[in-house]
Amino acid sequence: MVKPTSPWPSRLAILLILLGAAARAALYARTRSLWVDEASLALNIVGRSFAELFKPLDYAQGAPIGFLLLEKLSVTLFGNSEYALRLVPLIGSVLSLPLFYAVARRFLSPSAMLAALALFALSPTLIYYASEVKQYSTDVTVTLLILWLLFQTRDPASSLRSLLPLAIAGALAIWLSHPALFVLAGTFLTLVLTPYVSGEPQPGRNRPVVEHKVPLMALGVMAATWALSFAAAYFISLRALSKDPLLRTYWNADFPPLPVSVSRINWYFRTLLAMFQNPAGVGLAGLSAAAALLGLRYLYRHSRWTLFALALPLAVTFAAAAGHAYPFRGRLLLFTAPILILLIAAGIDLARLAAANPLSPHRFPLAAILATLLIAYTARGAAMLLSSVRPDPEYSDLPHREELRPVVRYLADHLQPGDAVFVYSGQPYMYYAGRFNIAQIDWETIHPTTYDFQSSDWSSRADALATLRNHRRAWIVLSHVFSPEGDDQLPAQSALIDTLGKRLESFTASGAAIYLYDTTHE
Repeated sequence: MVKPTSPWPSRLAILLILLGAAARAALYARTRSLWVDEASLALNIVGRSFAELFKPLDYAQGAPIGFLLLEKLSVTLFGNSEYALRLVPLIGSVLSLPLFYAVARRFLSPSAMLAALALFALSPTLIYYASEVKQYSTDVTVTLLILWLLFQTRDPASSLRSLLPLAIAGALAIWLSHPALFVLAGTFLTLVLTPYVSGEPQPGRNRPVVEHKVPLMALGVMAATWALSFAAAYFISLRALSKDPLLRTYWNADFPPLPVSVSRINWYFRTLLAMFQNPAGVGLAGLSAAAALLGLRYLYRHSRWTLFALALPLAVTFAAAAGHAYPFRGRLLLFTAPILILLIAAGIDLARLAAANPLSPHRFPLAAILATLLIAYTARGAAMLLSSVRPDPEYSDLPHREELRPVVRYLADHLQPGDAVFVYSGQPYMYYAGRFNIAQIDWETIHPTTYDFQSSDWSSRADALATLRNHRRAWIVLSHVFSPEGDDQLPAQSALIDTLGKRLESFTASGAAIYLYDTTHE
């Protein structure tokens, strides 16, 4: 008689999925103002037709064509508000929760699966990017869909049938997610290596799993389908994006250096540890990394096929970064977050097995302690994010809050004919000026270059500051004023501008402000 499986893991999983969806919806409902990167992409989406989105984007922006078309559909149906612009990332992030559960339950024990799902549902970075007008959240969804379809090929009864949806989904994924190419490359290598990991044991099974070799011709057809799709996407959009000099300069420090010195070797340790804070959002980087290493050992012993399925996309991504084809940092690696969390959970499973072994000297609840610490710390980060729209400093790569919307509304309500308007961060102002019907009012920037947002040395901006003089009513709109270290420079910069004339009135919000000056007054 087969012992019935307890329903509690499934019930708890549903609760965690609902909790993760609620956290994402709560931040989405806060409808914070767009910051500079979001506004730069939003201007392309709002200001272009569907057909024009196939052309290179303005403001050094890049996004998959499919994502852009979905965004354009959203603003066409629901208007160009923050809600409409963030709807696609939110839907993608919510869909990723059941997809993650479907993948995790394929190879993790029920307790480790629940720990993984809790970390995924409460990850501050995953919650944050669910409400970001960027494609990073949908990158996660696409990654999990590919992994789930890959795991379907392990079923002997449907290995060939499941290859067709994987081939179709892979071809479409390239248009929805740039890093999907790396996940697909890892998927293809995993299927190629399948015959060489046959017969390995799996947890909970008395006999080894016999892998079914996928015919080479079928693999070749699938790879050719993906290659043709990628070639079309590259010709239409990726070619111009890969040659953008501003983006290459911006991300230059995030390509792996040759390990020829201590400082360069240090780059690898810092970067790999930072991945557990952002993109994974788990925090406690050292402990998370140790758990992931245990997870690699666990999968090597119990399911090398799964090890290949999870590790190869990471390896391909790193190889692309080493070739200066893709930056290896933060939000651009958000698609790896589910993989990193799954490796951590596999480490929890190894600790669980060690405690269950009567001959093991480590018969204490290491797995429970490890899971509790990581989940508690992740939940703390999520709570801080939902209370302040930014978690603690450990997640320093997440953007600051910049509430420019009420600032521009204030300007629209108080603007008088003949007033001069000077703006520090142009793209967010352009977006909100259009929202509040003052886009026709002339304005000037007070920074010398578009990508000098974080320079704190205003004293060297003689030409920019000189344009502020000799106006009886000059509005100064400030946002995204941070030092290269991420410190808020708004008070210091407003104090500097005070030296140019008499401040008549002001209005401030979180990370943004507006001041009215008479610069003819000494």
